[in-house]
Amino acid sequence: MRSAMGRLASLQPTNEAGLNRYQRVMITAWRHSLQVELPATNDLFSVKGATKRYPAYQATEVAIGRRGRNDRINATLFEPVAATKKTLVILANPDGQKAFVNIGPVASGLASALVQKGLSVLVVDVYRAGDAKVTELDQFKNYFNAYNRTVCQERVQDLITACGYGVLYNKASKVVLCGTGRAGLYAMLAAPAADAVVADCDQLDYTRNELLMKPDLFYPGLKRFGGFEGMALLAAPNPLFLFNSGERFPYRSLESSYAVVKKGSDFKRQSTPATDDAITEWIQNL
Repeated sequence: MRSAMGRLASLQPTNEAGLNRYQRVMITAWRHSLQVELPATNDLFSVKGATKRYPAYQATEVAIGRRGRNDRINATLFEPVAATKKTLVILANPDGQKAFVNIGPVASGLASALVQKGLSVLVVDVYRAGDAKVTELDQFKNYFNAYNRTVCQERVQDLITACGYGVLYNKASKVVLCGTGRAGLYAMLAAPAADAVVADCDQLDYTRNELLMKPDLFYPGLKRFGGFEGMALLAAPNPLFLFNSGERFPYRSLESSYAVVKKGSDFKRQSTPATDDAITEWIQNL
Protein backbone atom coordinates (compact mmCIF):
# COMPACT_ATOMS: atom_id res chain seq x y z
CA MET A 1 0.00 0.00 0.00
CA ARG A 2 2.84 2.38 0.89
CA SER A 3 4.59 1.82 -2.44
CA ALA A 4 1.28 2.34 -4.27
CA MET A 5 0.76 5.63 -2.47
CA GLY A 6 4.30 6.65 -3.38
CA ARG A 7 3.66 5.96 -7.08
CA LEU A 8 0.41 7.91 -6.86
CA ALA A 9 2.18 10.86 -5.27
CA SER A 10 4.79 10.84 -8.07
CA LEU A 11 1.98 11.23 -10.61
CA GLN A 12 0.41 14.30 -9.01
CA PRO A 13 0.28 17.00 -11.72
CA THR A 14 2.42 20.13 -11.45
CA ASN A 15 1.69 21.36 -14.98
CA GLU A 16 -0.58 20.58 -17.95
CA ALA A 17 1.74 17.86 -19.26
CA GLY A 18 1.71 16.27 -15.81
CA LEU A 19 -2.09 16.28 -15.74
CA ASN A 20 -2.20 14.58 -19.14
CA ARG A 21 0.27 11.96 -17.91
CA TYR A 22 -1.75 11.35 -14.75
CA GLN A 23 -4.91 10.82 -16.79
CA ARG A 24 -3.24 8.49 -19.31
CA VAL A 25 -1.92 6.28 -16.53
CA MET A 26 -4.85 6.38 -14.14
CA ILE A 27 -7.75 5.94 -16.58
CA THR A 28 -6.88 2.23 -16.76
CA ALA A 29 -6.86 2.00 -12.97
CA TRP A 30 -10.23 3.76 -12.94
CA ARG A 31 -11.77 1.18 -15.27
CA HIS A 32 -10.29 -1.85 -13.53
CA SER A 33 -10.70 -0.83 -9.90
CA LEU A 34 -14.31 0.27 -10.35
CA GLN A 35 -15.07 -2.45 -12.92
CA VAL A 36 -16.80 0.08 -15.17
CA GLU A 37 -16.97 0.80 -18.87
CA LEU A 38 -17.85 3.74 -21.07
CA PRO A 39 -20.57 2.17 -23.24
CA ALA A 40 -20.14 2.27 -27.00
CA THR A 41 -22.95 3.68 -29.14
CA ASN A 42 -24.34 0.30 -30.13
CA ASP A 43 -24.20 -1.02 -26.55
CA LEU A 44 -26.91 1.32 -25.27
CA PHE A 45 -30.66 0.94 -25.49
CA SER A 46 -33.60 2.93 -24.20
CA VAL A 47 -37.32 2.26 -23.95
CA LYS A 48 -39.63 5.24 -23.63
CA GLY A 49 -42.88 4.99 -21.74
CA ALA A 50 -45.74 7.39 -21.16
CA THR A 51 -45.34 11.13 -21.63
CA LYS A 52 -47.29 13.72 -19.66
CA ARG A 53 -47.39 17.37 -20.69
CA TYR A 54 -47.48 20.33 -18.34
CA PRO A 55 -47.43 24.07 -19.08
CA ALA A 56 -43.66 24.43 -18.62
CA TYR A 57 -42.36 20.96 -19.55
CA GLN A 58 -43.12 17.42 -20.53
CA ALA A 59 -42.20 14.35 -18.47
CA THR A 60 -41.37 11.00 -20.08
CA GLU A 61 -40.73 7.70 -18.33
CA VAL A 62 -37.70 5.95 -19.79
CA ALA A 63 -35.66 2.81 -19.12
CA ILE A 64 -31.96 2.76 -20.03
CA GLY A 65 -29.46 -0.06 -20.20
CA ARG A 66 -26.56 -1.79 -21.93
CA ARG A 67 -27.18 -4.70 -24.25
CA GLY A 68 -26.07 -8.04 -22.87
CA ARG A 69 -25.38 -6.67 -19.36
CA ASN A 70 -28.75 -7.31 -17.68
CA ASP A 71 -28.95 -3.80 -16.33
CA ARG A 72 -31.96 -1.51 -16.47
CA ILE A 73 -32.06 2.03 -15.12
CA ASN A 74 -35.51 3.51 -14.60
CA ALA A 75 -35.61 7.26 -15.11
CA THR A 76 -37.81 10.25 -15.84
CA LEU A 77 -36.85 12.73 -18.52
CA PHE A 78 -38.09 16.31 -18.05
CA GLU A 79 -37.91 18.48 -21.16
CA PRO A 80 -38.77 22.19 -20.88
CA VAL A 81 -41.10 23.78 -23.40
CA ALA A 82 -38.65 26.67 -23.76
CA ALA A 83 -35.16 25.16 -23.57
CA THR A 84 -32.42 27.72 -22.95
CA LYS A 85 -29.51 25.53 -24.09
CA LYS A 86 -28.71 21.97 -25.23
CA THR A 87 -27.70 20.75 -21.81
CA LEU A 88 -28.91 17.61 -20.07
CA VAL A 89 -28.57 17.45 -16.28
CA ILE A 90 -28.54 13.94 -14.81
CA LEU A 91 -29.79 13.91 -11.22
CA ALA A 92 -29.17 11.07 -8.77
CA ASN A 93 -29.78 10.42 -5.10
CA PRO A 94 -29.51 7.15 -3.12
CA ASP A 95 -33.24 7.41 -2.37
CA GLY A 96 -33.95 7.33 -6.09
CA GLN A 97 -36.35 9.40 -8.12
CA LYS A 98 -38.54 10.28 -5.16
CA ALA A 99 -35.85 12.79 -4.11
CA PHE A 100 -36.71 14.89 -7.19
CA VAL A 101 -40.01 13.58 -8.58
CA ASN A 102 -43.56 13.65 -7.19
CA ILE A 103 -46.39 11.42 -8.35
CA GLY A 104 -47.47 12.47 -11.80
CA PRO A 105 -44.57 12.44 -12.59
CA VAL A 106 -44.03 16.05 -11.53
CA ALA A 107 -40.61 17.65 -11.12
CA SER A 108 -39.85 18.76 -7.57
CA GLY A 109 -36.95 20.28 -5.68
CA LEU A 110 -33.77 20.59 -7.71
CA ALA A 111 -35.35 18.97 -10.78
CA SER A 112 -38.05 21.63 -10.78
CA ALA A 113 -35.55 24.46 -10.30
CA LEU A 114 -33.51 23.26 -13.27
CA VAL A 115 -36.38 22.62 -15.68
CA GLN A 116 -37.99 25.96 -14.82
CA LYS A 117 -34.78 27.59 -16.04
CA GLY A 118 -35.03 25.81 -19.39
CA LEU A 119 -32.67 22.90 -18.71
CA SER A 120 -33.50 19.30 -19.61
CA VAL A 121 -33.25 16.92 -16.65
CA LEU A 122 -32.91 13.13 -16.43
CA VAL A 123 -33.69 11.79 -12.95
CA VAL A 124 -32.36 8.26 -12.50
CA ASP A 125 -32.80 5.36 -10.11
CA VAL A 126 -29.30 4.04 -9.48
CA TYR A 127 -28.75 0.41 -8.46
CA ARG A 128 -30.99 -0.53 -5.51
CA ALA A 129 -32.07 3.07 -5.03
CA GLY A 130 -34.22 3.54 -1.96
CA ASP A 131 -33.46 0.02 -0.69
CA ALA A 132 -32.90 0.25 3.07
CA LYS A 133 -31.44 -3.27 3.12
CA VAL A 134 -28.35 -2.04 1.29
CA THR A 135 -26.92 -1.09 4.68
CA GLU A 136 -27.21 -4.72 5.81
CA LEU A 137 -25.16 -6.20 2.97
CA ASP A 138 -21.96 -8.08 3.82
CA GLN A 139 -19.71 -7.55 0.81
CA PHE A 140 -16.74 -9.28 2.46
CA LYS A 141 -18.30 -12.66 3.15
CA ASN A 142 -17.40 -15.60 0.88
CA TYR A 143 -15.09 -13.41 -1.23
CA PHE A 144 -18.11 -11.49 -2.51
CA ASN A 145 -16.16 -8.61 -4.04
CA ALA A 146 -13.80 -10.97 -5.86
CA TYR A 147 -16.68 -12.14 -8.06
CA ASN A 148 -19.26 -9.36 -7.85
CA ARG A 149 -19.44 -5.60 -8.12
CA THR A 150 -20.12 -3.77 -4.90
CA VAL A 151 -23.10 -1.44 -4.50
CA CYS A 152 -20.81 1.52 -5.11
CA GLN A 153 -19.41 0.04 -8.32
CA GLU A 154 -22.88 -0.79 -9.62
CA ARG A 155 -24.14 2.72 -8.89
CA VAL A 156 -21.15 4.37 -10.56
CA GLN A 157 -21.71 2.27 -13.68
CA ASP A 158 -25.36 3.31 -13.73
CA LEU A 159 -24.32 6.96 -13.73
CA ILE A 160 -21.81 6.33 -16.51
CA THR A 161 -24.50 4.56 -18.55
CA ALA A 162 -26.90 7.46 -17.97
CA CYS A 163 -24.25 9.89 -19.22
CA GLY A 164 -23.88 7.78 -22.35
CA TYR A 165 -27.62 7.97 -22.89
CA GLY A 166 -27.47 11.74 -22.52
CA VAL A 167 -24.85 12.06 -25.23
CA LEU A 168 -26.26 9.59 -27.73
CA TYR A 169 -30.01 9.74 -27.40
CA ASN A 170 -30.75 13.33 -26.46
CA LYS A 171 -27.94 14.84 -28.52
CA ALA A 172 -27.10 17.17 -25.65
CA SER A 173 -24.14 19.39 -26.36
CA LYS A 174 -23.29 19.12 -22.66
CA VAL A 175 -24.03 16.45 -20.06
CA VAL A 176 -23.87 17.58 -16.43
CA LEU A 177 -23.84 14.91 -13.74
CA CYS A 178 -25.26 16.00 -10.38
CA GLY A 179 -25.40 13.80 -7.31
CA THR A 180 -26.91 14.70 -3.95
CA GLY A 181 -26.40 12.82 -0.70
CA ARG A 182 -24.05 9.85 -1.14
CA ALA A 183 -24.75 9.99 -4.88
CA GLY A 184 -22.45 13.02 -4.98
CA LEU A 185 -19.58 10.68 -4.17
CA TYR A 186 -20.67 8.30 -6.93
CA ALA A 187 -20.78 11.28 -9.30
CA MET A 188 -17.15 12.08 -8.52
CA LEU A 189 -16.19 8.49 -9.32
CA ALA A 190 -18.14 8.68 -12.60
CA ALA A 191 -16.71 12.10 -13.53
CA PRO A 192 -14.83 10.95 -16.67
CA ALA A 193 -18.19 10.21 -18.33
CA ALA A 194 -19.59 13.74 -17.96
CA ASP A 195 -18.81 17.22 -19.28
CA ALA A 196 -19.27 18.74 -15.81
CA VAL A 197 -19.99 17.43 -12.32
CA VAL A 198 -21.84 18.78 -9.29
CA ALA A 199 -21.15 16.62 -6.25
CA ASP A 200 -22.47 16.60 -2.71
CA CYS A 201 -19.56 15.37 -0.55
CA ASP A 202 -22.04 14.46 2.20
CA GLN A 203 -19.72 15.83 4.92
CA LEU A 204 -17.68 12.63 4.58
CA ASP A 205 -14.84 12.28 7.08
CA TYR A 206 -12.31 10.70 4.71
CA THR A 207 -9.88 10.05 7.58
CA ARG A 208 -12.20 7.41 9.08
CA ASN A 209 -11.61 4.15 7.22
CA GLU A 210 -14.64 2.52 8.84
CA LEU A 211 -16.89 4.95 6.95
CA LEU A 212 -15.27 3.96 3.65
CA MET A 213 -16.09 0.33 4.43
CA LYS A 214 -19.84 0.99 4.61
CA PRO A 215 -21.81 -1.17 2.13
CA ASP A 216 -22.88 1.80 0.01
CA LEU A 217 -19.36 3.28 -0.29
CA PHE A 218 -16.94 0.38 -0.30
CA TYR A 219 -15.07 -0.82 -3.33
CA PRO A 220 -11.63 -2.47 -3.39
CA GLY A 221 -8.76 -0.05 -3.97
CA LEU A 222 -10.55 3.22 -3.21
CA LYS A 223 -7.59 4.84 -1.44
CA ARG A 224 -4.98 2.98 -3.46
CA PHE A 225 -6.11 4.82 -6.57
CA GLY A 226 -6.55 8.27 -5.07
CA GLY A 227 -10.08 7.98 -3.71
CA PHE A 228 -12.87 10.29 -4.80
CA GLU A 229 -10.44 13.14 -5.39
CA GLY A 230 -8.09 11.10 -7.57
CA MET A 231 -10.90 9.74 -9.72
CA ALA A 232 -12.49 13.16 -10.21
CA LEU A 233 -9.10 14.44 -11.35
CA LEU A 234 -9.42 12.18 -14.40
CA ALA A 235 -12.04 14.60 -15.75
CA ALA A 236 -10.08 17.80 -15.10
CA PRO A 237 -10.26 20.52 -16.24
CA ASN A 238 -13.99 19.96 -16.88
CA PRO A 239 -16.09 22.16 -14.55
CA LEU A 240 -16.45 20.69 -11.07
CA PHE A 241 -18.53 21.97 -8.14
CA LEU A 242 -18.05 20.24 -4.78
CA PHE A 243 -20.33 21.24 -1.93
CA ASN A 244 -21.07 20.09 1.60
CA SER A 245 -17.47 18.91 1.89
CA GLY A 246 -17.06 19.66 5.57
CA GLU A 247 -13.52 19.90 6.92
CA ARG A 248 -12.13 16.41 6.31
CA PHE A 249 -12.88 15.79 2.66
CA PRO A 250 -9.75 15.93 0.42
CA TYR A 251 -9.75 18.46 -2.40
CA ARG A 252 -6.29 20.09 -2.45
CA SER A 253 -4.90 18.13 -5.40
CA LEU A 254 -8.00 19.03 -7.42
CA GLU A 255 -7.65 22.69 -6.52
CA SER A 256 -3.94 22.79 -7.40
CA SER A 257 -4.38 20.82 -10.63
CA TYR A 258 -7.08 23.19 -11.90
CA ALA A 259 -4.79 26.07 -10.99
CA VAL A 260 -1.77 24.74 -12.89
CA VAL A 261 -3.79 24.40 -16.10
CA LYS A 262 -5.19 27.91 -15.54
CA LYS A 263 -8.73 26.62 -15.05
CA GLY A 264 -9.09 27.55 -11.40
CA SER A 265 -12.42 29.26 -12.01
CA ASP A 266 -13.88 25.96 -13.24
CA PHE A 267 -13.29 24.37 -9.83
CA LYS A 268 -15.60 25.43 -7.01
CA ARG A 269 -15.76 24.05 -3.49
CA GLN A 270 -17.73 24.97 -0.42
CA SER A 271 -17.78 23.22 2.93
CA THR A 272 -21.50 23.90 3.46
CA PRO A 273 -24.60 22.52 1.67
CA ALA A 274 -25.68 24.23 -1.56
CA THR A 275 -29.20 25.44 -2.27
CA ASP A 276 -31.13 24.32 -5.33
CA ASP A 277 -30.90 27.86 -6.68
CA ALA A 278 -27.10 27.96 -6.24
CA ILE A 279 -26.67 24.64 -8.07
CA THR A 280 -29.00 25.74 -10.85
CA GLU A 281 -27.17 29.04 -11.30
CA TRP A 282 -23.78 27.29 -11.49
CA ILE A 283 -25.05 24.89 -14.17
CA GLN A 284 -26.71 27.71 -16.11
CA ASN A 285 -23.40 29.56 -16.28
CA LEU A 286 -21.46 26.66 -17.81
